[in-house]
Amino acid sequence: MLHVTYDMDYIEIPVFFRFDWYQRDDAAVYSLAGTALSFKVRDRYTLDGVIDDGTQQVPVSADSDMSEVEMFDYSFVYGMGAEFSLFGQQMLFEYRFAMGGTVSKCRRTRTCPSKTNKS
Repeated sequence: MLHVTYDMDYIEIPVFFRFDWYQRDDAAVYSLAGTALSFKVRDRYTLDGVIDDGTQQVPVSADSDMSEVEMFDYSFVYGMGAEFSLFGQQMLFEYRFAMGGTVSKCRRTRTCPSKTNKS
C-alpha cells in the first residue's frame, strides 16, 4: 500500500459582488457571488509504502518538490452571510461554496512524462 501526501500553497485573488437583501442600522443579510483565481507558490509531495506483487515486497520512498508542474486554479464562488453588532463588536457569519478547476502544465524535464508514446 502506498501513501502519497501533497502539500501545496496558493495565493488566491477573490473578486466578489455582494447584494444586501436586508440592511438595518447595525445588521445585514446578504448574498455574494464571484470568482477566485489561485496561483501555486510552493508544492511538495511525499511517497511512502510498500509495493507487493505477491512474491516479494519492495519498499518505496520519495520526497521532492513538484517544480516542473505549473498550476493555476480558478473557481466560481457563491454564498450568503449575516453581519451584525454584538456587545459593541462587529460579527460576521458567512457561508461560501466554490466550484472550480485546475489548469496544469508540465515543463519538459526528465521527470515529466512524454506526450508521445513511441513503441
